[in-house]
Amino acid sequence: MKKRILVSVLACCLTAALTACGSTAASVPDAVPDTAATGETEENTDPAKEDPCRDGHTWVEATCTKPKTCSVCGATEGEALGHEWDENTPNYQQAKTCSRCGQTEGNPLEAEFEKKGIPVETEWEKEYHMTVPCYQDRSKTTECKLSFTDFKRVSSDDDIGLKGADGYEWFIFDVTDKYDDENAAAYGFLGYWEGAMDYYDTYNAGGGDLGEAFEPGKTDIDSLPSFTVNYNGKEYPDCKLLWADYAEGGGWNEETMICINKHPVYLRVPVGYDGIVLTNWVVDSETDKEYQANKDESPALIDYITDECINFRVIPK
Repeated sequence: MKKRILVSVLACCLTAALTACGSTAASVPDAVPDTAATGETEENTDPAKEDPCRDGHTWVEATCTKPKTCSVCGATEGEALGHEWDENTPNYQQAKTCSRCGQTEGNPLEAEFEKKGIPVETEWEKEYHMTVPCYQDRSKTTECKLSFTDFKRVSSDDDIGLKGADGYEWFIFDVTDKYDDENAAAYGFLGYWEGAMDYYDTYNAGGGDLGEAFEPGKTDIDSLPSFTVNYNGKEYPDCKLLWADYAEGGGWNEETMICINKHPVYLRVPVGYDGIVLTNWVVDSETDKEYQANKDESPALIDYITDECINFRVIPK
């Protein structure tokens, strides 16, 4: 009896051992935990990925519109600086401008000529026409052909007495008038007046009628009045406008019966300034009569400009 039981036990153990060695399931390793199911994540072991600024931020200094900012991680510190508006802006050439970043706001100041809607001419060497009464018979008219020619710019010219000044330059050019029709030859012409104003700030630049008589090489310009213009927000008080007499060799040509007169203009202004306007109007015209009658009380020539005037803006080239 005992012998049978022992044999049966040995047989069972042998069967179990053989079953384990041949079983497919027994060869499968332990299952990997399902992290998606458990909600657990694999730990990031790269410190640089975990904190790229662990050794300190790489700061970009604050600007007018952005606070101090790390260029690596985007962290910020403090606040934006805000704009620092240039106290000399806006002016006639510049809009309100930040002196730190250059951003602008709004528009430049409006020039006086623009406010009044007064057109100006700007083309050098071109002929502009004015109808002028004849001298001997006012019922008849002739054409005055006016041009602005031979422009040049210099810092000074000691030979004729044009003294230089820091931040200024001289514009030198000729104003030429020509009469070449039959009425001018037969009856002469009455002529025109010439004045000058500042395009931008007319009323504050010399009262609106600039210019002094000048004899090149003889007149001391320091004895002549100056006027002030505002350019890029800065005051320039040593501007000069000088009229010289007609050049020699002008007048009537007896063979062609054409009259040509030319006189030089000398203008000292800030370097690059484009705001002087020469205004020309006919002698004894309505413009002239009104101006002559009221200029003592209201001397600003701009208040008398009409469509019959030629307004030439001196833009350097």
